[in-house]
Order: sequence, then C-alpha cells, then structure tokens
Amino acid sequence: MAMGAQGNGLGDGLPDRGGGRVSLSAEGRIRLEFGFSDYGQNLAEAITCLVCETLGCVAGDIDVVLGNSRGPDSGPTSASRSSVLIHGVLADILPRWKDRVRDQAAVLTGLPCDQLYSGPGGLFAGGRQVLSYRELAEKGQPEQTRVDASQAFPVAPEGNQLVGRYLQLQIATVARVAVDRLTGRVRVTDLHHITAAGRVIYPPGYLGQIEGAAIMGLGMALSEDMPTRQGRYLADNLDQYIIPTLQDVPDQRVDVLDNTPTTDRFPVRGVGELGIEAVAPAICSAIEAATGIRVRHLPVDAGYLLAELCAQEETCS
Repeated sequence: MAMGAQGNGLGDGLPDRGGGRVSLSAEGRIRLEFGFSDYGQNLAEAITCLVCETLGCVAGDIDVVLGNSRGPDSGPTSASRSSVLIHGVLADILPRWKDRVRDQAAVLTGLPCDQLYSGPGGLFAGGRQVLSYRELAEKGQPEQTRVDASQAFPVAPEGNQLVGRYLQLQIATVARVAVDRLTGRVRVTDLHHITAAGRVIYPPGYLGQIEGAAIMGLGMALSEDMPTRQGRYLADNLDQYIIPTLQDVPDQRVDVLDNTPTTDRFPVRGVGELGIEAVAPAICSAIEAATGIRVRHLPVDAGYLLAELCAQEETCS
C-alpha cells in the first residue's frame, strides 16, 4: 500500500480567478457558459448535475457551452481547479438567476412570486407548470436573465496569509502484483483505491478519472521510458514509448470516503490527477513484498529484477 495527497489550484500567490455565466436562450434553454476546456474532467456533466440539483430541472433543459473565447474568462484549464470554481460560481449565480426568472414569471402569470418555483421545463405553482422556459423566452425579457459571476480560487481558510494549494485531497492505493521469476516481468493484477476528495458530483466521471489516472501511473511504473544521452532522445519514434493498453489494465476497485461536512465552504475538489499519486510506490512495495527486492528506479527493469532474483537464489544455495 502507498498513500498520496494532492492540492488543487495554481499555487501560492499566483493569479487564480475564474468566472461563468447563466442565461436563457431564445429556444428556452438554460445556457451555462464557462471559458474552461474539458480535458476529461467531465465538466459538462458536473455542471448539468449541479444545475438540476439547484433548479429542479432536467438535463434536457440545459445547454453547457465550454471553451468559448467570447464567453466569460474562467482562467486556465489546469491544476484540477475547474471543478472547484464551477461549484463556487454556480452557487453564486443560480440563486440570483432563479429569482430573476421567478420575477418575470410573476409578471407574465399574475401569480405571486412566493408561489412560483422552478422545475422540469419551466415554472410551477401548486404542483403544475404555469409557464415553460420557452414561453418565458418568447414573452419575457431574456436579456434580464443573464447573470455573471467570478471568484478567486480559495488559498487560505481565514486571514491574510496566502497558503498555496490549500484544498487537499488524499488517496491510498493497494496493489497486487505477480512477478515472473523466469523473465523478471511484473504484472499488476489488482489495484484498490480509497479516496477522500470532497463531495462527488458525477460518479461515473469521478470513477473514470481515478481509474484512468491509475493506468497512467501503472505505465510510469512499468513501461514508459524515454532515455536520453547528452540531451537527445535515444529513441527516434514514439512507437518505442510503451504505454499500457486494455490488455495491461488490472481489476480496479474505488472506495470513496465522502464525509464532507455540510458546512464546508468548498465541498467540491478536482480529482483529475489524484488517481496517479500512489500507484507507482504501491507497485514497488508489492514487488518488494513478493520478492524482497527494493526497486529504486522507474520504470521497473525486468533485467534488473531477474538479476536480483538470480542473486538471491545463488545466495540461498
């Protein structure tokens, strides 16, 4: 087993701010805009889940627009910061957007604001829909439903002292390996991850990021190598850079410790890199447990292991 930790954000004192926008399109869809690009963090799915949770709508009511240079400035897509800022920005703009929509709906329907609430497809009162989002877009003032917000990435719990990568995540990874004593080759048969990384918004995306990052860690540990001499790569083609394929993927299990307090100001963290943290040391520890040989260089060299195994046998004999 090995343990790892990761911090979110760009770091101590660096400009780290991001914003987003919500509006009602002419087609009557709730439009969410962020400047981030999605590199596999499942940002669109996370945004959809958060909006549905807050507004009581369904995924079909929502359009998510990412990476639009004419949209709000969300800062760089890096350092697993996107999920944190998305949650913070949506927590700011969605209640304000809901109030503006309800005010317009009250004018159009003649119903008191306190009787109106948002739901699937539009505004409801007394358990029935009284105005669709499309009708609101056609008869109301959609330009008044545009709401922007921006926030700085959290760098410290309180006070004026900057603390880089204040939002922390933890992981423990257990590896089971099989070492071939005839060839020195290592095969990872199982990986078990236990994560503590804040609130889970979109479970399939969370699982995919942890498992996918773990396979990257497996490649770093066992096969990925690009040696150099005097600053030049010895390989002349990337087909000599061996990455894991589906044939190499072990059985994986992910257990999530999600006991984030309801009072946590920043309950959501970005887990894009967490799965890679502890894989290589866990594999090396498993190799040592199986053979008694401590690996001190990555990727693990089968020739080195075989030589050490032969030396063990000679010593024992």
